[in-house]
Amino acid sequence: MNKNKFTSFIEAVCLYACFLLLFSYTGCSKTQEPKTEEPPEIIEYEKMVTLFTEKVDFGHSFIVVGDTSDMVLYTYGRYGKTDSTIVWNGQAVSPTGEGILVRITDEIALEYIKVKMKETHAKAFEIKSTDPDLIVGYFDQLFYGSDHIPTTGFYTGDVRARVIDAYHILNRNCTTILSDALVYSGAPYKAYKPGTSKPIVRPEVLEKDLLNHAYYPGIYVKQVTGLFNSYINGL
Repeated sequence: MNKNKFTSFIEAVCLYACFLLLFSYTGCSKTQEPKTEEPPEIIEYEKMVTLFTEKVDFGHSFIVVGDTSDMVLYTYGRYGKTDSTIVWNGQAVSPTGEGILVRITDEIALEYIKVKMKETHAKAFEIKSTDPDLIVGYFDQLFYGSDHIPTTGFYTGDVRARVIDAYHILNRNCTTILSDALVYSGAPYKAYKPGTSKPIVRPEVLEKDLLNHAYYPGIYVKQVTGLFNSYINGL
């Protein structure tokens, strides 16, 4: 074999090798099997865990475990003493004060939901694969860990309310405490800011994030506003 023919032969071999290599990486190889992703496992619990959001004024969010036959509702906010006020977006607000956790059950909880859905158009979202006992355990530990009943505000002298800590509108509020509870329970949805491990702070942002998760991929979050409307319409 002369030199020119040998060079041509080597070039042909190299070209064929490159051809095979290219097809193996582009998925054209006949032996390559398409990969299929396993759908995430959904853990079913007897009781629902539901987040509620509203956007009126500064907004609010709260959490409910169970349904009409056995329901406990937790809501956290500045329901008692507040500190000095500031002007924010043209309104006088108190960004800090007593952090009060309210625990109500059954018919009273349903009445609370009814007011929120009728007057502030609150939306409801079921958080799937979330252990209801761990959610209740988290909030009950905070609630029963305090014997400080409010002496000022809407829940003055009400044993269903406890001062549990200091409220701060930017880092310890009605929305961040829900994120803390979801993280504690190991829930797949944690109410984090997208792409971070930091809790969502504003209720309206939480609602938008829940809507996004409910529509796509719609695995762990389901909007159940209609279901709760059917509950309260029967009251």
